[in-house]
Amino acid sequence: MVLVVSVLPARWLTPWTGRLGELVGLPLVPLGDGMTAVRIWLEGEPPGTVDSVEADQLWKEVAYFRRELSAAREKIRSLRAQLAAVQQFEDLLTDEGLRPRTVIARTVRTTPTRSGEHLVVVNKGRGFGVTPGAIAIHNEDILVGYVLEGVGSTTATIRPLPSVETGRIRGIIASDDDSNPVQVMLAPEGDGWTSAIPTAMKQRVTVGSMVRLSDDRWRWAQGYRIGRVAGIEPLESNPTLQTLTIEPLADPQEVRSLLLICDPPEGAG
Repeated sequence: MVLVVSVLPARWLTPWTGRLGELVGLPLVPLGDGMTAVRIWLEGEPPGTVDSVEADQLWKEVAYFRRELSAAREKIRSLRAQLAAVQQFEDLLTDEGLRPRTVIARTVRTTPTRSGEHLVVVNKGRGFGVTPGAIAIHNEDILVGYVLEGVGSTTATIRPLPSVETGRIRGIIASDDDSNPVQVMLAPEGDGWTSAIPTAMKQRVTVGSMVRLSDDRWRWAQGYRIGRVAGIEPLESNPTLQTLTIEPLADPQEVRSLLLICDPPEGAG
């Protein structure tokens, strides 16, 4: 027996010689520890144990799939919002009975100008029916800008609504009494607007009040949200007036996709 064991490879002997050593050493340990050793020897290693390296890898995989699930849910929410935004134009018609064209575009880059403003380039152009003057909508009902002249075949350039190049626009501020909103003239400042209201109307406007476009020159943009009141201060030169500071609700430079509402193609219908 000893001769046979002596010629066996060491890797064959390690498993059972280790166990044999444990049995030989049992008389040298307390009874409780000895019984525990016997139980472990008979049962073997606990099934399903995972070392720390494998556990870390499993947790990394769990975190990865959670991120993927969250991204998928956000994508579904975004697509539903875009669908709702497109569907709201189904009932809008021109004087000739034509519907506006809707195009979903993604922002691809920002182009600074000499005047200091930042124009936004999107990945849709004439080939998709984009026309100059088309309005750019974000998140269903937030007006953020409009398409400039010189639309390319595959790209178009959007100017943010608060740009000083846009000029003054008319708007309304929703008050507690929605049936009687406050009408204002908005002067663009590049990063927002300023306006003024009589001090007597101050109680009808509060910080956070929503501002919507109400300008006949903007064909498809009536009633869209454009900003919120960020500040109300008395005009130093005229105490009968209050100065309003209005910040935009969204910046086209910071959004990924926009809904462009374009005039129907000429000769359609």
